[in-house]
Amino acid sequence: MTPTIGQIEEEYGQVAGELLSDFYRATDEAAMAIENIEVPRGVQLTGQQRQQAAQEAKAQRVAAVAEANKQAYIEATQERNEAIRARKDSVSKKLFGNIEDTDALSRALTTSDDGLRAMLEGAKLSGNQALARAAFLAAHQRQLPEVISGYLEMDPEAAELYEELQSAPSDAALDNKVHDAAKMFTPPPAHSFIGAR
Repeated sequence: MTPTIGQIEEEYGQVAGELLSDFYRATDEAAMAIENIEVPRGVQLTGQQRQQAAQEAKAQRVAAVAEANKQAYIEATQERNEAIRARKDSVSKKLFGNIEDTDALSRALTTSDDGLRAMLEGAKLSGNQALARAAFLAAHQRQLPEVISGYLEMDPEAAELYEELQSAPSDAALDNKVHDAAKMFTPPPAHSFIGAR
């Protein structure tokens, strides 16, 4: 069975959460660690030089984790975005595709809002599912909530699919998630770390 958008988001949330937690854990561990600075024999470092070397070593370790996790996050986000787009397409086709009564569809698309309401009522009374679907498609395009909900009351399966589709993130929101990676995995500057011996 194809996962729903909610299931895709849940799985993605776990992966993204683990990557962020790992990055924060690496940052915290580096911040708390006492860095052992080894220097070649005969080289003397001042306290400030030792401190700076420790800070840079910690920053490099955290930057490596940040970069690896950022790349994994971008890959996971791109996979999630592709899966959500594919699911949105599949749900849209189930809800709005293959309306066999092209005459009913043509009438629904060209009638007034009141005409759509009357069309749906007539479809309910007669049990004409094709007419109801045509009215639903036109109502969705026009964003007529009373006609949409009237159809969804007739078809519980369509109601679930429509709710799923409405809860899906927009394409812009999907794309922004990828761009957010750089901000989310920004390592702290070297001077924020302390501790050397």
